[in-house]
Amino acid sequence: MKYKGIPRISSIMEYIDDILMIAKIEDRLKRIRRTGWLKSKIHHAETVSEHMHHTILMALLLRKYLDTEVDWVKVYILSAIHDMGEAYIGDIPHPLKTEADKSRELEYLNTILRIFRLENLLNEVEEAETLEHYIYKFSELLSTYSQGIIYLERGYRDPYIFEILSNTLERMEKIAEKTNIDTLRKIVSELKDYYRNIV
Repeated sequence: MKYKGIPRISSIMEYIDDILMIAKIEDRLKRIRRTGWLKSKIHHAETVSEHMHHTILMALLLRKYLDTEVDWVKVYILSAIHDMGEAYIGDIPHPLKTEADKSRELEYLNTILRIFRLENLLNEVEEAETLEHYIYKFSELLSTYSQGIIYLERGYRDPYIFEILSNTLERMEKIAEKTNIDTLRKIVSELKDYYRNIV
């Protein structure tokens, strides 16, 4: 007997592998704490999953500030998937990440992107010369920098936090210059001023 509205088992099984695979990857990312903050002796440091969510929120905020024509959907997707490869290799801080590390991470990320049918975006994650790449990357750095500010305001003062903030700010400045977007320059300038007031 057939019951209306009840899906056949075969139709469920068509999707369950992908659903559980992504759920398991996300579960790993929820448990991987970012190495830079751990090295800074921060208790309950943010996870990779939290960092990616924060990056998406920063990208949404940048959309409010920028008049530049950008493919925002692509920016959001890049923000959402950029560190998913870390589910397999762990979180390695940018200054310590070798070319071999990057290669392995991209290999794993490409496998994940196939699940989403987004393999075409792989090259835009790391080194692409597109505006969308730069905006997503600025959003990621904005996430890291603002999180560092929050930790400073909570009273953490390990020297490595200051090193992270310095490196992050330097990379943000480079993106602002490459894109020649005045608003990004202003954001960097305001972050510098705020930082000076709390240290």
